[in-house]
Order: sequence, then C-alpha cells, then structure tokens
Amino acid sequence: MPIRRYVEKGVVFTPQALSAVSKALEATTEILGVEGDEAKRQAVARFIVRLAREDASLDAAELRDKAVAALGGVAYLAIAQAPSPRMPTEAQNDAP
Repeated sequence: MPIRRYVEKGVVFTPQALSAVSKALEATTEILGVEGDEAKRQAVARFIVRLAREDASLDAAELRDKAVAALGGVAYLAIAQAPSPRMPTEAQNDAP
C-alpha cells in the first residue's frame, strides 16, 4: 500500500523519499507482523513519517531499523545484526 495515504497534509517528500518511506513501512509492518491490521499499520506509518521528517538521510533500512527498535522489535534487530556463523574449512575439520 502506498505511504501517501498516511502522510499528513502539507508534508512534502521527494519521490525518492516517498520510496524510502514506503519500503520502510512495508518492511517494518512485516517484521512486526502487523501488515494485516490497518490500525497498527497506520500507527507504524505515522511513526515512520515522523522519523523521516527528522532524518535528512531518508535511508529505508535505517528508518526500518529505528521503527522496529522503537515499536518492539528489538529482538529482531539483535538477530538481524548478529554475525553469521562461519563454516569451518576442510583444513580446520582435519586438525587434531
């Protein structure tokens, strides 16, 4: 769903900013599991729009991470940012 329906009148974003905010909204609602709940989706959208108005960079991933952290998805962020386990090499497997 487009973010435009959640942007307050008088708030203007460039097309690039609208794209970033839309991507952040979609990812955030999916992570939080609220994509089917319109009231929660609207609250998330308004929060992301507010973040976007305060953040000049308007990076979709950064907006998503800030929104998820603020809205209860801290556990997700810890998992998403954890280093991936490395697969042992054959040489390490053969070592005594």
